[in-house]
Amino acid sequence: RTYRLIQNVSSNGTCFTIIANNVTLDGQGYKITYGIDGSSDQYGVYVNGTNQTKIKNLLIEDINKSGVNQYAMYFLYSYNSTISNNTIRVNESGSGIYMNNGGSNLITNLSIISAMDGINLFYSGNTILSNLNIDTNKSSAEGINLDTSSYINISNVTITTSGTDATGIALAVNEYSVNMSRINITTLGNANGISVQFSSNNSLDNAIIKSGKNGILIA
Repeated sequence: RTYRLIQNVSSNGTCFTIIANNVTLDGQGYKITYGIDGSSDQYGVYVNGTNQTKIKNLLIEDINKSGVNQYAMYFLYSYNSTISNNTIRVNESGSGIYMNNGGSNLITNLSIISAMDGINLFYSGNTILSNLNIDTNKSSAEGINLDTSSYINISNVTITTSGTDATGIALAVNEYSVNMSRINITTLGNANGISVQFSSNNSLDNAIIKSGKNGILIA
Protein backbone atom coordinates (compact mmCIF):
# COMPACT_ATOMS: atom_id res chain seq x y z
CA ARG A 1 0.00 0.00 0.00
CA THR A 2 1.31 3.43 -0.96
CA TYR A 3 0.17 6.67 0.64
CA ARG A 4 1.12 9.95 -1.05
CA LEU A 5 1.06 13.44 0.43
CA ILE A 6 -0.66 16.07 -1.68
CA GLN A 7 0.02 18.97 0.70
CA ASN A 8 2.09 19.92 3.76
CA VAL A 9 0.86 18.42 7.04
CA SER A 10 1.43 19.33 10.70
CA SER A 11 0.58 18.00 14.15
CA ASN A 12 0.86 19.07 17.79
CA GLY A 13 2.27 15.59 18.42
CA THR A 14 3.23 12.72 16.11
CA CYS A 15 2.23 13.13 12.47
CA PHE A 16 2.24 9.53 11.16
CA THR A 17 2.14 6.19 12.97
CA ILE A 18 2.69 3.03 10.89
CA ILE A 19 1.97 -0.40 12.41
CA ALA A 20 1.10 -2.37 9.23
CA ASN A 21 3.51 -4.26 6.96
CA ASN A 22 4.34 -3.28 3.37
CA VAL A 23 3.47 0.39 3.69
CA THR A 24 5.08 3.12 1.58
CA LEU A 25 4.77 6.75 2.65
CA ASP A 26 5.72 9.01 -0.27
CA GLY A 27 5.94 12.68 0.68
CA GLN A 28 6.24 13.80 -2.95
CA GLY A 29 8.37 16.71 -1.69
CA TYR A 30 5.85 18.00 0.87
CA LYS A 31 6.63 18.87 4.47
CA ILE A 32 5.76 17.24 7.79
CA THR A 33 5.89 19.53 10.85
CA TYR A 34 5.54 17.64 14.13
CA GLY A 35 5.65 18.27 17.88
CA ILE A 36 4.25 21.79 17.58
CA ASP A 37 3.05 21.87 21.21
CA GLY A 38 6.55 21.00 22.50
CA SER A 39 5.58 17.78 24.29
CA SER A 40 8.17 15.04 24.72
CA ASP A 41 8.30 11.76 22.77
CA GLN A 42 6.76 13.09 19.57
CA TYR A 43 7.80 12.01 16.09
CA GLY A 44 7.39 13.00 12.49
CA VAL A 45 6.99 9.33 11.53
CA TYR A 46 6.66 6.53 14.10
CA VAL A 47 7.02 2.94 12.84
CA ASN A 48 6.40 0.03 15.22
CA GLY A 49 6.66 -3.73 14.59
CA THR A 50 6.64 -3.65 10.81
CA ASN A 51 8.28 -5.29 7.80
CA GLN A 52 8.97 -3.63 4.45
CA THR A 53 8.18 -0.02 5.37
CA LYS A 54 9.35 2.69 2.96
CA ILE A 55 9.58 6.40 3.80
CA LYS A 56 10.65 8.68 0.96
CA ASN A 57 10.59 12.17 -0.54
CA LEU A 58 9.75 14.04 2.67
CA LEU A 59 10.86 17.24 4.35
CA ILE A 60 10.46 16.71 8.10
CA GLU A 61 10.75 19.58 10.60
CA ASP A 62 10.46 20.01 14.36
CA ILE A 63 9.92 23.71 15.08
CA ASN A 64 9.43 23.71 18.87
CA LYS A 65 12.55 23.65 21.06
CA SER A 66 10.69 22.29 24.09
CA GLY A 67 10.32 18.63 25.06
CA VAL A 68 12.76 15.72 24.71
CA ASN A 69 13.08 12.69 22.45
CA GLN A 70 11.51 14.40 19.47
CA TYR A 71 12.78 12.24 16.61
CA ALA A 72 11.98 12.97 12.98
CA MET A 73 11.69 9.20 12.47
CA TYR A 74 11.50 6.54 15.17
CA PHE A 75 11.56 2.86 14.14
CA LEU A 76 10.87 0.22 16.80
CA TYR A 77 11.07 -3.55 16.13
CA SER A 78 11.00 -2.93 12.39
CA TYR A 79 12.84 -4.82 9.64
CA ASN A 80 13.61 -4.49 5.93
CA SER A 81 12.74 -0.80 5.95
CA THR A 82 13.94 1.79 3.43
CA ILE A 83 14.36 5.48 4.23
CA SER A 84 15.33 7.45 1.13
CA ASN A 85 15.43 10.93 -0.39
CA ASN A 86 14.39 12.82 2.74
CA THR A 87 15.45 16.12 4.30
CA ILE A 88 15.31 16.35 8.11
CA ARG A 89 15.64 19.43 10.33
CA VAL A 90 15.33 18.86 14.07
CA ASN A 91 15.49 21.45 16.85
CA GLU A 92 16.87 21.68 20.37
CA SER A 93 16.16 18.24 21.86
CA GLY A 94 15.55 16.04 18.86
CA SER A 95 17.45 13.57 16.70
CA GLY A 96 17.07 12.73 13.05
CA ILE A 97 16.50 8.97 12.92
CA TYR A 98 16.38 6.49 15.81
CA MET A 99 16.20 2.75 15.07
CA ASN A 100 15.56 0.59 18.11
CA ASN A 101 15.68 -3.23 17.95
CA GLY A 102 15.39 -3.85 14.21
CA GLY A 103 17.56 -4.80 11.26
CA SER A 104 18.16 -5.29 7.54
CA ASN A 105 17.31 -1.65 6.87
CA LEU A 106 18.50 0.84 4.24
CA ILE A 107 19.01 4.57 4.95
CA THR A 108 20.11 6.47 1.85
CA ASN A 109 20.15 9.87 0.17
CA LEU A 110 19.36 12.00 3.22
CA SER A 111 20.21 15.47 4.46
CA ILE A 112 19.96 15.80 8.25
CA ILE A 113 20.41 18.93 10.36
CA SER A 114 19.92 17.93 13.98
CA ALA A 115 20.53 19.34 17.45
CA MET A 116 21.28 15.87 18.79
CA ASP A 117 22.36 12.66 16.99
CA GLY A 118 21.83 12.52 13.26
CA ILE A 119 21.26 8.75 13.13
CA ASN A 120 21.16 6.40 16.12
CA LEU A 121 21.09 2.61 15.72
CA PHE A 122 20.40 0.63 18.89
CA TYR A 123 20.34 -3.17 18.54
CA SER A 124 19.75 -2.66 14.82
CA GLY A 125 22.18 -4.68 12.71
CA ASN A 126 22.58 -5.56 9.04
CA THR A 127 21.88 -1.98 8.02
CA ILE A 128 23.22 0.11 5.14
CA LEU A 129 23.84 3.85 5.51
CA SER A 130 24.81 5.59 2.27
CA ASN A 131 24.87 9.00 0.58
CA LEU A 132 24.22 11.03 3.72
CA ASN A 133 24.93 14.63 4.70
CA ILE A 134 24.64 15.12 8.47
CA ASP A 135 25.13 18.23 10.63
CA THR A 136 24.75 18.23 14.43
CA ASN A 137 25.17 21.24 16.71
CA LYS A 138 24.88 20.31 20.41
CA SER A 139 27.39 18.90 22.86
CA SER A 140 27.83 15.11 22.69
CA ALA A 141 25.68 14.92 19.54
CA GLU A 142 27.07 12.24 17.24
CA GLY A 143 26.59 12.31 13.50
CA ILE A 144 26.08 8.54 13.53
CA ASN A 145 25.87 6.60 16.79
CA LEU A 146 25.96 2.79 16.81
CA ASP A 147 25.13 0.93 20.01
CA THR A 148 25.14 -2.89 19.95
CA SER A 149 24.56 -2.86 16.19
CA SER A 150 26.75 -5.09 14.00
CA TYR A 151 27.19 -5.75 10.27
CA ILE A 152 26.75 -2.10 9.32
CA ASN A 153 27.95 -0.62 6.02
CA ILE A 154 28.52 3.16 5.97
CA SER A 155 29.56 4.82 2.70
CA ASN A 156 29.58 8.21 0.95
CA VAL A 157 28.87 10.11 4.15
CA THR A 158 29.71 13.72 5.05
CA ILE A 159 29.38 14.66 8.72
CA THR A 160 29.94 18.00 10.47
CA THR A 161 29.56 18.39 14.24
CA SER A 162 29.95 21.70 16.08
CA GLY A 163 29.28 20.80 19.71
CA THR A 164 31.83 19.89 22.38
CA ASP A 165 32.50 16.12 22.54
CA ALA A 166 30.29 15.63 19.48
CA THR A 167 31.83 12.69 17.63
CA GLY A 168 31.37 12.21 13.89
CA ILE A 169 30.85 8.42 14.02
CA ALA A 170 30.67 6.62 17.37
CA LEU A 171 30.91 2.84 17.71
CA ALA A 172 29.69 2.93 21.28
CA VAL A 173 29.74 -0.69 22.43
CA ASN A 174 29.58 -4.27 21.11
CA GLU A 175 29.87 -3.48 17.39
CA TYR A 176 31.23 -6.15 15.04
CA SER A 177 31.95 -5.85 11.34
CA VAL A 178 31.23 -2.17 10.73
CA ASN A 179 32.59 -1.23 7.30
CA MET A 180 33.15 2.47 6.60
CA SER A 181 34.25 3.91 3.24
CA ARG A 182 34.35 7.32 1.54
CA ILE A 183 33.84 9.18 4.81
CA ASN A 184 34.35 12.93 5.27
CA ILE A 185 34.14 14.15 8.88
CA THR A 186 34.70 17.61 10.36
CA THR A 187 34.36 18.13 14.13
CA LEU A 188 34.44 21.83 14.98
CA GLY A 189 34.32 21.42 18.75
CA ASN A 190 36.72 19.54 21.03
CA ALA A 191 35.59 16.20 19.61
CA ASN A 192 36.78 12.98 17.96
CA GLY A 193 36.25 12.20 14.31
CA ILE A 194 35.59 8.48 14.90
CA SER A 195 35.36 6.77 18.29
CA VAL A 196 35.60 2.98 18.64
CA GLN A 197 34.92 1.29 21.98
CA PHE A 198 34.60 -2.43 22.78
CA SER A 199 34.21 -3.23 19.08
CA SER A 200 36.09 -5.49 16.66
CA ASN A 201 36.52 -6.57 13.01
CA ASN A 202 35.72 -3.12 11.68
CA SER A 203 37.20 -1.43 8.59
CA LEU A 204 37.78 2.13 7.36
CA ASP A 205 38.77 3.06 3.82
CA ASN A 206 39.16 6.39 2.01
CA ALA A 207 38.42 8.79 4.85
CA ILE A 208 39.05 12.51 5.34
CA ILE A 209 38.87 13.55 9.01
CA LYS A 210 39.38 17.06 10.37
CA SER A 211 39.06 16.85 14.12
CA GLY A 212 39.29 19.22 17.07
CA LYS A 213 40.58 16.34 19.19
CA ASN A 214 41.47 12.85 17.91
CA GLY A 215 40.96 11.84 14.32
CA ILE A 216 40.26 8.28 15.48
CA LEU A 217 39.95 7.26 19.11
CA ILE A 218 40.21 3.55 19.96
CA ALA A 219 39.37 2.87 23.59
